[in-house]
Amino acid sequence: MIEFRSAFGTPGNYLFRVLPELRYKPRRPFLDAGIPSKETNMNKLVCICSGRLRLVPLLGVLFAACWQPVGAQELDEVTKECAECHGDNGISTEKDVPTIAGMSAFYLEEQLLAYKDEERPCHKTRYRSGDTSRPETTMCEIAAKLDEDTITALAEHYAELPYAPAKQEFDAAKAAEGKSIHRRSCEKCHADGGSDVDDDAGLLAGQWRGYLETTFRDFKNGDREMVEEKMKEKFDALTEEEMEALIHFYASEQ
Repeated sequence: MIEFRSAFGTPGNYLFRVLPELRYKPRRPFLDAGIPSKETNMNKLVCICSGRLRLVPLLGVLFAACWQPVGAQELDEVTKECAECHGDNGISTEKDVPTIAGMSAFYLEEQLLAYKDEERPCHKTRYRSGDTSRPETTMCEIAAKLDEDTITALAEHYAELPYAPAKQEFDAAKAAEGKSIHRRSCEKCHADGGSDVDDDAGLLAGQWRGYLETTFRDFKNGDREMVEEKMKEKFDALTEEEMEALIHFYASEQ
C-alpha cells in the first residue's frame, strides 16, 4: 500500500490511499468505518476527509500529493528503542516480552495502532537494555510518539525478519492437554499450532510463557477486546487449568 498526503487543506484532514489491484486486508480506517475485515479486490482511491470515508474510482489521475516515506535513518533510530525491550531483530530474551520478528505486517500495525489509541492494556514495563535507569514506560506511551507512516514502516520491517521460538521449560503433560484444546477450539484461526503467520493473528507458538500468561489474563478479565465473537465465547468457556495447558502447549513449540 502506498500512502499519499494531500498538498492542500488542513494537515491531517485529508488522507489519500492508493489500493492496487491485489488481495488486500483493510486497515483500521476501514474497520472503524464498518467495512468487513476480509480480503478484498479493490482498485480505488480512498479519501478520508474529516473522519468521513468515501470511495472514489481511480481514473488514472491523482490529485496533487506528496508522498512521505519513512527514512532509513529514522527507522533505524526507532528500532533501536524497540530493541531495548524486544531484543535485537525483534527476538525477545525476556520472559514477559513477546518476540515480534516474523509476525505479519498487518497484525503488527494493528497492534501498534491499538496501543496508540490505548485500546490495549498499557502495562508498565522497565527498559531491559540501554539506559535502564530511565523511568518505566508503556507500549501506549511509546506508540503515541509514532506517526502512522512510521508505524507502517516498523510493521513491515519486523515482518521481514525471521521468527525464533523461545527456549524455555514447559510441562509435557500440560502441553499434551493444551494441544488437544488447541485443535478443538483454536486451530481454525491460529493454524499450525499458532505458528501460521498468514493468519494475521499473531504468533502463539514459541512465545514466552510469561507474556502468554499476561495476554490470557487480559483477555479473561475483559481488559483486552477480542475481535471475533466466536473466539470470545470459546475463550470465556476455558477454565484456569485449560488456559494453563494451552500456554504450556505454545511454550513447547520450539
